[in-house]
Amino acid sequence: MSDRITEQTTLCVYCPKMCRVACPIAEASGREEVTPWSLMTLLAHVRDGRLALDAEIATLFHQCTGCGRCKTFCAHENDVPTALHAGRQLAAHAGLVPRAALAAVDRVRHTGNVKGENLAARQRELLGDRVGADAKTLFFAGDDALSSGAQGLVDAVKVLEHLGYGPIALLEDAPSDGSPFYDAGLDAEFRDYAKGLAEKLSRYSLVVSSDAGAVFTFRERFPTVGAVVRARVAHFSELALERMPKGAPLELRAVYHDPDALGRALGVYDAPRELLRRAGVEVLEFFDRKESSRSAGTGFGFERFDPAIARSIAERRVEDVPARADVIATSDPASEAALRAVSSKPVVDVATLLARSLGLSQPA
Repeated sequence: MSDRITEQTTLCVYCPKMCRVACPIAEASGREEVTPWSLMTLLAHVRDGRLALDAEIATLFHQCTGCGRCKTFCAHENDVPTALHAGRQLAAHAGLVPRAALAAVDRVRHTGNVKGENLAARQRELLGDRVGADAKTLFFAGDDALSSGAQGLVDAVKVLEHLGYGPIALLEDAPSDGSPFYDAGLDAEFRDYAKGLAEKLSRYSLVVSSDAGAVFTFRERFPTVGAVVRARVAHFSELALERMPKGAPLELRAVYHDPDALGRALGVYDAPRELLRRAGVEVLEFFDRKESSRSAGTGFGFERFDPAIARSIAERRVEDVPARADVIATSDPASEAALRAVSSKPVVDVATLLARSLGLSQPA
């Protein structure tokens, strides 16, 4: 365990639990043992040999969405998800990976994606056959977008081509970004998978995705295991902002949800909002926004680990939707799907609103 994680866990042990109100899992479950303070204290006891690592403790290390909201509320800016990943590594080395995390890994091993579906066929159905050697831009679709966020995926590609980023290529096998291996603490498998995928991505000069988690994985996690993507990696909103003109006003009011992986992880807050304004959308805000934004319950594998609590987290997110809002807009397919499942108002991807403004698609 690194010196920095040792320092952070020590600080947490003696902290008055100021981050308790920040954790979406602790709030939704009402359980003291899953607060960031409790989990970091537990990790410190395991590290120092005061507690023996067992299946129950290993399971607690998976009680985190990786949202990073606790870091925003922490006076020391402690990185709890990174520390808990070290705990998951210890559990993996001891053969104590929880069943849900292992099941996700097995689906990637056997089908190439975490959904366990034929996503390559789904990709061809939505976006056609775009496997070509002449394209310089690769669009990485991602598991969540292909499985549940079809419209946003199609509209993102339409907008990118309209803005001159085409021709767009796709990876024929529609693979996972490899995050299930990381989430499970199986770092050797994550390293091997990341290096293979990085080589495929590096055949292009530009890699773009609307999946914020995939962009974060490629830019931040791959290099930690020696898997370097030799291409510019950008989120759809970052790239679209560079060329997006003012479109036909949509005359909609949209409240914008900051996805954890795009906002706190990558620091991209303003680009999606500005894109909405260029589409003639009035941007409204949640009470908790930007660095303080509440999670939608996805990330770090938690939505597979405890779907009921993940849904409860999403429900809490939509509780304070402004009454004036016509739609909830977001910039990540996993967040879109989670919020759509619990919201009484439509939830749409920013790419879909841009496509409508540019005359590339029509409301369903």
